Amino acid sequence: MKILLLSDGDGKRLWPLSNNSNAKQFIRLLPSRGGTKQSMLERV
Repeated sequence: MKILLLSDGDGKRLWPLSNNSNAKQFIRLLPSRGGTKQSMLERV
């Protein structure tokens, strides 16, 4: 099991993926069963 915790902040660690126009919750980082990637919002 891998746990990735992305909490509040301005997203400098995920730059250039996360910036003022792309919030961390909407970036497709997590693998899904179909082999594609999901955002944290889609996973929840």
